[in-house]
Amino acid sequence: DALARGMAGVDDETCELRRREAMQAIDEMPPGHDARARYWATYLDDRHAHLLAARGARGRARRAARRAREGWAHLGRDEDVARIAALQETLKGK
Repeated sequence: DALARGMAGVDDETCELRRREAMQAIDEMPPGHDARARYWATYLDDRHAHLLAARGARGRARRAARRAREGWAHLGRDEDVARIAALQETLKGK
């Protein structure tokens, strides 16, 4: 969000580094927390897809949206699947 708002000192590399750090922290979940980790990883992919789409990075947004849709489907979150599918439709063919 900071990058989308144009905050000083925030760039693509910093945002990508922070996203990867968050994903690594999720991967290091304690035993028995698989569903919770999957939810947060999917949430990050979802947010990332929307932020990339808002910045016009369509190819990267499509990849993040695909990961998010697969994650939401795996979690049985039909409403979230429909929402990210709508984003995917807006990203098609442009």
